[in-house]
Amino acid sequence: MQIVRADVHAYVTYELQKYNDPGEKNWNGGKCDTFSSCNYYFIICSNIATINDACSYGSLTTKVWNGGETITFTTGQALKDGGVTNPFQGSINERYGGQINVHITAMDKDYTDGADDLLDKLSHVFYATPGTSSTAVMTGSRPITDKSKFTMKVSVTCESTWTGSDCNTDLNSCRSTPCQNGATCSNNGPNAYTCTCVAGYTGTN
Repeated sequence: MQIVRADVHAYVTYELQKYNDPGEKNWNGGKCDTFSSCNYYFIICSNIATINDACSYGSLTTKVWNGGETITFTTGQALKDGGVTNPFQGSINERYGGQINVHITAMDKDYTDGADDLLDKLSHVFYATPGTSSTAVMTGSRPITDKSKFTMKVSVTCESTWTGSDCNTDLNSCRSTPCQNGATCSNNGPNAYTCTCVAGYTGTN
């Protein structure tokens, strides 16, 4: 039995554009900081399920932004220490089903008592075929009238050895290791490969 290794089928690009928190409020409607502006940071999780499930399509906890009701993100801007910039990228290691669920937890960093405040939770289902993008204004779920909003663009691109509307048509015929007994596999395209046998062996595979 041949074992097919797990591979990246597609890449997902997440472009952060804007976050707006009317009145700089927390989850319950109070001011997130009494004596200063909010210190925003965001926990981003992407998958095909809920906010409580594994972030199988990408995740990021951002750095902290200080000030005001609105944070505007720019292309190339650092999203956290360590070289992650806007937009950032995740991957899909399976057949792409046509949708990406993005979940964002907006937080306020508290530098005094160590207890960060929950501001809002936002979730949205993005639909994008490979090679296209989808932009949406995500609306928060906190139990007050003034919900926060997060604008994001999500793009999907098939990995170079996969194609199709679901990034599940394999262009690498050597992926399943069809060549046996130490032979070298040369990929010739979909469903086409050549095995170069080692000394003492002959045949297609």
